[in-house]
Amino acid sequence: MPLPVPVLIVEDGEPNAARLKSLLSASGIDATAIDLARDVAEAMQRLASRRYGLALVDMYLPDGMGTAVIRQIAQDQPSLQVVVVSSFGTDDLILEALRAGAVGYIEKDAEDAEIILSLACIERGGAAMSPGIARRLLQLAASLSMLPDGAPSRSASLKETPPPAIDLSPRERDVLELIAVGCTNKEVANKLGLSVHTIDFYAKRLYTKLSANSRTQAVNLARASGLLD
Repeated sequence: MPLPVPVLIVEDGEPNAARLKSLLSASGIDATAIDLARDVAEAMQRLASRRYGLALVDMYLPDGMGTAVIRQIAQDQPSLQVVVVSSFGTDDLILEALRAGAVGYIEKDAEDAEIILSLACIERGGAAMSPGIARRLLQLAASLSMLPDGAPSRSASLKETPPPAIDLSPRERDVLELIAVGCTNKEVANKLGLSVHTIDFYAKRLYTKLSANSRTQAVNLARASGLLD
């Protein structure tokens, strides 16, 4: 399915911006129909000068939050489809983006094919969601629907009940810290002097202990649990 054009990418990281441009070009979108804004201010300037069909917005930008861009789009160009592409995907952040007007939320570490397939859902009237994000939203909706009248909200319950302690070995902590700064499994292996197979094993154990479905989710959950600064 063709994607709506022109496309505005709001992303300050050069590698991520280049990757998204490449994926859009591979989908048949001409380079002249792809614009890049590196912060909120530049995004506002772009939006004031051109009508877009699709915007891919990062949540954390040098001068503010991506939700500021999403709200501006909802106000000025309500037909513009906005999809968040971010490394951070906490429940609160996802809900904030959707309430602001986003029609999708994709994790940056998703495979190329997954990103393209998620974006293709837009033209079919669907939501562009990474599978892990979609599952978490379903779980959140289910947990809220089961609350009796007058019961505290899920977010309030989470604040009152501290998360269970997660016990990591020293080596698992080493792997987690390197993953958190963006290292690939191969880079982690080189830094620790171990094989990639061994790092894959440690990474899978980390995902299991953290109940995570992706690297991004594992890092976010580790931070929420106090395992990372």
